[in-house]
Amino acid sequence: MSRISRSLWCALVASVLACTIVSGGEAKPNAKPKAPAPPPTLKVKKAPFKIEVKLKGIFEAATAAELALVPKAWSALQVQKVVDQGTRVKKGAPVLWLDTEKLDEAIRNTEADQALADLGLKQAEEALRALEKTTPLDLAATERGNKRFGEDYKHFFEVQMPYSRKSWAFSLKSAEFGLMYSTEELRQLEKMYKADDLTEETEEIILKRARHNVARAKLKFQDAKNKIDKALAYDLPRSEENMKDKAERQALAYAKARITLPAQLRQKQLEFEKQKRGRDEARKKLAKLKADRKLMVVKAPIDGIVYYGQCVRGHWNVAVAGLLRKGGGLKLHQVFITIVQPRPMQVRTSVPEKELHQLTPNLEAVITPTGYPNRKLGARLAVVSPVPVKEGTFDARLAVNPAGADAVLPGMTCSITVIVYSKKDAIAVPATAIQADKAKRYVLVATKGGKHVRRDVTTGRRANKQVEIVSGLKPGETILVKKP
Repeated sequence: MSRISRSLWCALVASVLACTIVSGGEAKPNAKPKAPAPPPTLKVKKAPFKIEVKLKGIFEAATAAELALVPKAWSALQVQKVVDQGTRVKKGAPVLWLDTEKLDEAIRNTEADQALADLGLKQAEEALRALEKTTPLDLAATERGNKRFGEDYKHFFEVQMPYSRKSWAFSLKSAEFGLMYSTEELRQLEKMYKADDLTEETEEIILKRARHNVARAKLKFQDAKNKIDKALAYDLPRSEENMKDKAERQALAYAKARITLPAQLRQKQLEFEKQKRGRDEARKKLAKLKADRKLMVVKAPIDGIVYYGQCVRGHWNVAVAGLLRKGGGLKLHQVFITIVQPRPMQVRTSVPEKELHQLTPNLEAVITPTGYPNRKLGARLAVVSPVPVKEGTFDARLAVNPAGADAVLPGMTCSITVIVYSKKDAIAVPATAIQADKAKRYVLVATKGGKHVRRDVTTGRRANKQVEIVSGLKPGETILVKKP
C-alpha cells in the first residue's frame, strides 16, 4: 500500500470512529467526524525590537557642597539661627549662626593665661640666665674649697699635730721647771734666813711668798700634766677623727657638687624649655580658638539651594534637621547642611545583579519623573559600580539632559528605562518557536498542504519572550509557534 493510500485509510478510520456512538454495542450513523485543530503559526515580518531594563531612581545634584564643622579647639556647637530649607543662596552668604558667648569667654581667659605665661617665662628666663652664670662660679668655688681643705688636712697632720705635741711637752717641762725653780728658791731662802740679820716679820713675809710660789708651781705643773694627759688621751685622737670625718664629708660634698650643680642647671634649662613649649602651645590654642570663632558663622561655599542633612547615594539623611533650631547641638564632622546646585543633575539608581550583564556605560535611557509623569527626559548611563553596594545590588548613575527638567529638583524620584538594544527592522519570533538539536537552533517553516520543514537559524538577543533571528528566515515566511 502506498503512502497516500495509508493516509486515506487512516483518515477514513478516524472519521468512522469519531462518528460512531456506542449504544448497546451498535454505532449511530448520524454522528459527524471532528477534524483535528491545526498547529498555531506566525507569519514572519520585520518590526522594531527593543531590550529595555526598568529601574527606579532618584534625582541628585552633580555639584553639591556639604557643610560640616571641624573646629581645631572648640567643640560646643550650639545653633543660634539657621536659614530655612529650600532657600536659594549665593556664594559667601551666611546660612548658619552658632552661639559664641562661651567661646568668647574662653578666648578672653586664654588671652589672660597667655599674658601670665609670658611674664612667668620671662622671669624663668632671667633666673636661668643668672644660674648659667653662677654655676661655673660655684663649681670653681667648690674646686677651691676642696683644694684648701686638702691643704688644711695636710697641714693638720704634718704640722699642727706634731707642733701640738711639742708645745704640750714644752709646757709640761716649763711647769716642771717652774716648780723646781720655786722649790729651790724656797730652799735657798730658808737656808739664807738662818744666817742673816733680817727681822722675823720680813723673813716670814718672804718665806710665805716663796712657799706660795712653790704651791702655785706645783698646781700649775699638775694642771699642765693633766692637760697633756687629756690631750694625748682624748683631744688629739678626737681631733684626728674629726679631721678624717671632715675629709670624708668634704670628698662627698665635692663629688656631689660636681654632679648636682650641672644637674641643677640642666634641670632649670629643661624646665624653661617645657615652660616655653607650654607657652607656645597656649599661643597655638589661642590662635585656634580665634580661628574657630570665625567658623561660628557658616557661609555657603557655592551658589545653590539649602538642603538640611546629607545626601547618601541619592537619599537624604534628614535626622540632623531636628537639631537645626535655636539651642540645637551639632556634632563635630557632622554634615548638617548641603548646598545643592540644581543644574547639572544626575540620577542615581540601584541595579539588580541579574541585569548587570546588560548595562554598560553610554547606554541611552528615558527618565520619567514621578511628579511629572508626562515628561520624558533624555539620559545616558554614565557609570556602573564594579562592586556591589550591598548583596545583589550595584550602584549606577545617569547623566540627565536638562531639556524639560526645569521643574525637577534633587531628591525627587523617577522611573528609568535603559535602552539596552534597539533595532527598527528586526525579525523576532516567540521563544517557543525556537527548537534546539545538539548545538543547532531551528524553526519549523510551514509549507503548502499543511506540511512543515526544518530550518536552521542564527539567533540574537532575547526580550519579553521574543528572540531575534539574525539569519535563516525571511519576511513573509510562516513558522510554527511551537513544536507540534
